[in-house]
Amino acid sequence: MGQQRLQDATELLYRAANQLAYASSPHEQLEAISEYARSRGANRGLLVYCTYERDDRIDEIVAEWTMGETLPLEVGSQFRHPRSTLLPISPMSVPRPFFFENTLHDARLSPTAHAIDEHYHIIGCVILPIFGVQRRVADVIFGWDQPQIFDEHDEHIYSILQQLTAPLINSTHLFEQTPGRAAELETTRREMEILYEISRLLAGAASPAELLDVISPYMREKGAVSGHLFYFDQYKPHWMEVIAVWGLDEAHCLPLAWRLDIGHRQLGRYWTSHPEKPTLIPDILNAEIVGEDSIAILSPYGVRGFAALPFHNHGRWIGAAYFFWNKPYAFDERDARLIAAIQQNTAPVIDAIRLLEQSRTRTLELEKANQEINLLYRASETINSANSFQEIVEAVSQFDPEAEVVTLMLWDTLDWATAAYLDVVVVIDRTGQSLLEVGSQLPKESFPIAKTMLGERVWLFDDAHHDPRVDAVTAQNWALLNIRSFAGPALYINQHWAGGITFHSSKPRKFTERDKRLLAGVGDLVIAAILRIRSQQETLAAKEETDTLYRVGEAINSANTFTELVNALSGIISGATAVALYAWEGWNYETAAYVEMVAATDHLLPVVGQRTPKQELSYTDHTQRDRLMVLEDVVADARLEDSTVQNYVNRQLLAAISIRLYVKQCWIGALVFHSKVPRSFSERERRLAMGVGDYVLGAVERIRAREETEAARQRAEAFAEQAHQLAVLEERNRLARELHDSVSQALYGIVLGAQTARTFLDRDPQKSVEPLDYVLSLSEAGLAEMRALIFELRPETLEKEGLIEALSKQVTMLKARHGLDVRTYVDHEPDIALHLKEAVYWIAREALYNVVKHAHASVVEISMICSRDLFVLQVKDDGLGFDTNVDFSGHLGLKSMSERAQKIGGTLHIDSSPASGTHIELQFPL
Repeated sequence: MGQQRLQDATELLYRAANQLAYASSPHEQLEAISEYARSRGANRGLLVYCTYERDDRIDEIVAEWTMGETLPLEVGSQFRHPRSTLLPISPMSVPRPFFFENTLHDARLSPTAHAIDEHYHIIGCVILPIFGVQRRVADVIFGWDQPQIFDEHDEHIYSILQQLTAPLINSTHLFEQTPGRAAELETTRREMEILYEISRLLAGAASPAELLDVISPYMREKGAVSGHLFYFDQYKPHWMEVIAVWGLDEAHCLPLAWRLDIGHRQLGRYWTSHPEKPTLIPDILNAEIVGEDSIAILSPYGVRGFAALPFHNHGRWIGAAYFFWNKPYAFDERDARLIAAIQQNTAPVIDAIRLLEQSRTRTLELEKANQEINLLYRASETINSANSFQEIVEAVSQFDPEAEVVTLMLWDTLDWATAAYLDVVVVIDRTGQSLLEVGSQLPKESFPIAKTMLGERVWLFDDAHHDPRVDAVTAQNWALLNIRSFAGPALYINQHWAGGITFHSSKPRKFTERDKRLLAGVGDLVIAAILRIRSQQETLAAKEETDTLYRVGEAINSANTFTELVNALSGIISGATAVALYAWEGWNYETAAYVEMVAATDHLLPVVGQRTPKQELSYTDHTQRDRLMVLEDVVADARLEDSTVQNYVNRQLLAAISIRLYVKQCWIGALVFHSKVPRSFSERERRLAMGVGDYVLGAVERIRAREETEAARQRAEAFAEQAHQLAVLEERNRLARELHDSVSQALYGIVLGAQTARTFLDRDPQKSVEPLDYVLSLSEAGLAEMRALIFELRPETLEKEGLIEALSKQVTMLKARHGLDVRTYVDHEPDIALHLKEAVYWIAREALYNVVKHAHASVVEISMICSRDLFVLQVKDDGLGFDTNVDFSGHLGLKSMSERAQKIGGTLHIDSSPASGTHIELQFPL
């Protein structure tokens, strides 16, 4: 019974896997895995996509089926769950299904889920959580309108269904998000156009009034009734003065030159303590951060909605902008982004304007500033239209025509604090002699001066040979790269030092304040362009990853062997020189003594099948459950012991990215992408490896099941062949005994009779008649027995003369050889197929053989009855009998009779007991 249930489950999962391979929509995917739930009485199935907003998770039904009069939840319906009420699941662990036998009494469910289950009468429930990269992206739900009891078999089936469908649903979900990404990009593009226009106009603003006019159109569009620009007194956040203003009418405008002490007011203290972002207040009358003193000042001007943009640049307080609304205004996320961007773009411009206004050589500085701004403007046009990092650096290089080499370098993690390497992204070499190459990685420890440069907006090194800031290690490495003078803007992303643009020369130079200002402006432009291009690249990369996983998934699902499986993964990780699949002995780490390479590609093919003892592996601590393990340099990795390092080096495996494979928390093996040289693995490659690992796990289980089934089939065939050979040997031995006991004895008697007759011919010919008659009698008996034995070997009589004649010859032989009283009760030749006659003949012959060999009977009765729809053969004897309750599985004769009866769809009944004879009856329908 258990074996049949396992076979049924295997067939069901095989059907589900086949249907999933062709499922291209959420509905088809749900249908592909619903057969088991339906067979268990489920009355509804759901596929739900999960999205996240701040502290909530939003579930949207994208596919559904119901049975009978079940009330559907409707595709497109959405339900919001506070994250704090959801079941915690770690994305780093292997997610497992949730089973709810009675949702009405299960405290694990959120209040929202309880309400849904109660309204739609969902009592029993199974949830299969589907995870993407670090996040739960979907749920498959099956529901019952009655309480359910789930056993271990149910848990096994639903877990496998979850593993089969998770990568496909995740891929479909990602693919369906592509239009949403396009809409987001379009929104970003429109916002960038607004900011580009503001940036363009800011470049031409030469006074506070012009600057205020440039940054105000968006506020006017959103209903602002006035705007104000302030300067801080002495660059300190205390007193500030109105230096520019506009308004729909004077009633909403603060007067020019109006001074305000914000250092002693609650509202002022709040926004000066948050200089990195604007302060947006929908209604000052209902905001805790607005004190009564500020309300008293602002209310006379009809202020309700309020926005403050602090301008804080290079650690100095420059000024601020106030915008007033005469009614409450609800700021949205887009408002917050654009106003923050306006604030960030305006701060350096207002800083420059104020510095220029305070300069004694105002006219000269304004001209210089205009030149710089125009240069930055032209550069900004080129930079803003750049579609690659190369185009960005080409646009920036015009700022310093004397530089011999211009580069873009980024820390590998975009954060100096966590980085290990400085990646050389772009190199423009005007001399053709630079040793820097695109794609090279400079170790962080090679340039200790980075600690000194941290926090600086612009770097200026006139002569590295005589600059006290340059340490010995950095000086040596710069000398190797032929760097004598060095300048460039630092690039900060979210206050993290991400890298910089650098201008190198092999000779000393004298950098000016103008150079410093221009480089600072270049840095601001480059950061925005880098973020934009990175966003585009990430979107394209996400689509490529989805397409790649889809193609790989198809190839993996069609693989029928482990070799085909690893071949399907070749080329997924660029630079990986081989792919290998490793398996623990018995597919279980806990009980394994070794790990075996079961399949591989490329240069690892010769070592497929090699086994490595567990104790020789220094990184297999099973308490470390991270599925992804990265070895960027085997020789330098402190986690590896010398023996393990040597093992890798011998196989030319100097870097690897490994994905552990778990089935129900049992570590069964690993998929490893190897490299012949040390290298780092990007986040994209790590995501791809993890995504492929989910596909591979399902394929490994499927191939394992197929190979185990094939092995079981081969064992069964081998056993059947052994049984056949044993039966042939038994039959040969029996025929040998028959020949010895019958024909051989008859021939011996003939010889004796002939010798006696020959003696009497010489002495008394009359007496030779009796021995000659004896010879004739033995000859006839021997001939009958020989014919019977020949018939047993080649029973053509069945086809030529029929079943009755064949049995008659057997009866004749028994009478002649053993002196049995054999009585036959047969009416006519049965009209049945030849293969049925053959089965009846062999069963009857075996039964008669058993009578002779075991029963020691004197009388045997054989009867055949053939009606329209039933055939009956009976063989009875008055022999010793036997106990039918004793196991007689070792008796091949009884076993062969039973097997022959089963093959023709019949039954064999044996009725016997000690000293009561034996009754054998064969029946089969016609």
